Amino acid sequence: LKNIGDYFMRSNDMMRELSLPSAEIIGDDFMALNRSLSIINLPNVRIIGSWFLSSNNRITGIDMPKLESVLSNFLSSDYHLEYANCPNLTLVRNNFLECCIIKSICFPKLCDVGDFFMRYNSVAQIIDLPSVEDFGISFLEANDKIDLSNFFENYHNKLVRKKQKTF
Repeated sequence: LKNIGDYFMRSNDMMRELSLPSAEIIGDDFMALNRSLSIINLPNVRIIGSWFLSSNNRITGIDMPKLESVLSNFLSSDYHLEYANCPNLTLVRNNFLECCIIKSICFPKLCDVGDFFMRYNSVAQIIDLPSVEDFGISFLEANDKIDLSNFFENYHNKLVRKKQKTF
């Protein structure tokens, strides 16, 4: 099973574990509103649609080593989510990891970020996004524990270097 369509097992409260090792592309509303799932294995997924696992009450972490892009509401309102390991992620759309309890993130290849990135995460402290080039409105809104001074200084320096190359 390489491609999974929209609404796959949406609102399923019975599934506790899910393993789809060959899945590469996942449509919208994948396992959204599932309040029992605590373990998920998607090692080869590359592309994910909107509302992926949103409003899930048991997932504490996610490892997706090959994930490259996600649409809106990725893992949003997953109040127990403590970590997301997605080292190849380059593109995220709106409401990415909104309303979660992740303390630190590192997405080394992420360069394009939509609106409301990690909004309302009251415990986040460390953010490492060295490749970010574009980000939308309400970036890290209501995250009062994160020291963003280095992030914005690095972002500003990157913009200056980019401008210098164009002249």
